[in-house]
Amino acid sequence: MRCQAGRGQAGHAGKKGGLDAAIAEEIEAEVERLIGAGVVDDFQAIETEARRVALRIMGQAVAHRLNADRSDDRGPWLSCACGGEARFAGRRPKTFTTAPGPLTLDRAWYRCDSCHTGFSPRDRALGMENTFLSPAALRMIGIAAARTGFEGSSALLRELAGLAVAPKTVERHAEALGREIAGDECRVIEPEPSDAPTLYLGLDGTGVPARKTEVEGRAGKQPDGSASTREAKLAVVWSAETVDREGRPVRDPGSATYNAAIESIATRAFDPEPAPFARRVILGDGAPWIWNFADEHFPDAIQIVDIFHAKGHLFDAARANPPGGRRRVVGLADAQPVRRFRSGPRVEALRGWGIGLSRISKTSGTGGGPTADDSDTVFPYRLGAGVGYAFGGPSGRPIVVSLDFRRFVTADPSFKGSVTGTPFDVEIGGTYVGVGLRYGF
Repeated sequence: MRCQAGRGQAGHAGKKGGLDAAIAEEIEAEVERLIGAGVVDDFQAIETEARRVALRIMGQAVAHRLNADRSDDRGPWLSCACGGEARFAGRRPKTFTTAPGPLTLDRAWYRCDSCHTGFSPRDRALGMENTFLSPAALRMIGIAAARTGFEGSSALLRELAGLAVAPKTVERHAEALGREIAGDECRVIEPEPSDAPTLYLGLDGTGVPARKTEVEGRAGKQPDGSASTREAKLAVVWSAETVDREGRPVRDPGSATYNAAIESIATRAFDPEPAPFARRVILGDGAPWIWNFADEHFPDAIQIVDIFHAKGHLFDAARANPPGGRRRVVGLADAQPVRRFRSGPRVEALRGWGIGLSRISKTSGTGGGPTADDSDTVFPYRLGAGVGYAFGGPSGRPIVVSLDFRRFVTADPSFKGSVTGTPFDVEIGGTYVGVGLRYGF
């Protein structure tokens, strides 16, 4: 802050040299006190004390300079934020926690009789209104609290910066900073218009460790059925209009927007305005809450199970339903995701297909036919189709009744008989018809 002359300001002309000399003299005296003429046997203690003394001396110099400046006295009356007039009520001292250490500043004080509050113009100018922490000290608290707990932050600040800040103070100000940051992130920043025809939304959830008071009464995955975490919903929105050399989509640079919240998720980022996207796609791992969210907020979006989880679901289905005997699927690679499409306000269609690579074994005496103890690698194929009808449930959440048809076949594996060694083929395939009921919680 540049100090300017004002009412009652003390002059400083010709005193700069005197102040510099006084500081230098005090520093020299402290160095002599710390080291003296003896042998240095604990340099760490000297370092720590030298830092403390240097900060204290500089803090005193800063406080002396600010207290000598009376330009914050703006006259007998000053406008108040409430619209009234605040009168000059003298000067009042206040001790602040700053990076150099505790500083006691003598500030002009104004009192408003309309709203019965007071304020200091200097506090406002220095960014310390309604707090005893300087901006640098508050920044240190925020950085420390973001990396460790409140108790640890208090100890860390004392050890590294020499700031004596109680754990409760760290907690109070760190949480206030968090609320301020969250509020800032919730403000809408209008994106630049995009000409990408497709906008993608990826959704997932993960457990975040929480205090016992935050999970009390919640069901969880602990052995006793309790919860130790709360679920954070994660979302990323992006476009991908180019592909790499292998034909895989590549995220467009600068197109990604991220969002995360405890047990909720924002929808604004996926809003089609102001960019009129031709289509929107939602990707998820198949968790019911993702599709319920999509049905409720974006019923016209294409819903896709991501390729990693699609492979896992197909593998589990093939392993759990081995047609024609005790045959073991030990590998599955590459598949196409299942897609659900809206074909009307209440009707949705389901269709999908997949191709993979399976290792199938036949154990002697199982499945009928010749005995064998052999295995073969083949390509399995899967086709699926279905239809669902949605109607309103409790609390306005949709209930969907679905009818699915799925066909699973493989290329005929070839085995050698365990007795004659004669090769023979086995037909493997299955048709599944299922009725389902899906309800959003």
